Formats: sequence, C-alpha cells, structure tokens
Amino acid sequence: MRWPATGPSTGWRRCCAPFCAPAPSSLKARPQTPARVVITEFVDVAHAFYAGPEPKMVNAVLDKIARVLRADEFESGASRPS
Repeated sequence: MRWPATGPSTGWRRCCAPFCAPAPSSLKARPQTPARVVITEFVDVAHAFYAGPEPKMVNAVLDKIARVLRADEFESGASRPS
C-alpha cells in the first residue's frame, strides 16, 4: 500500500512512525519489562526530538499498541506501581 505524500496522515507518520515502528518488537521481545516502562522510554526519546504535542501522540499510539499486545498487564494493573 502506498501512502499519500500529503494529507492529514502525513504529520502523524512523520512524528510517530520512528517511535511506533520498533515499539511492538520491544514489547514482544522483552516480556519481563513492563509495558508502561517501554512506553515511557519511547516517549522520553520523543521528547528529545519534539517540544510540541507530538510526544503525547506517541504516548497515545503506543498505549493502544501495548493494550493489544499485552492486554493482561493493563487488565490486572500488573505494571502499575502501588
């Protein structure tokens, strides 16, 4: 599938793709690392590159991905600090 060169999805791809492409691999390859920690690491890197709302978008997208790949962590609250 070819993506359009312009349009509303272009901005999303530019800011999120570099962070969201490797995230599923990190979530799958390292099950011992809590999903929220993986998300935080990627969002911290996004903050190094963007000062605007982009890190929030990266956080939202990675949260959705993690909830699909590691639903059990989010349902039980296993990785949430007490």
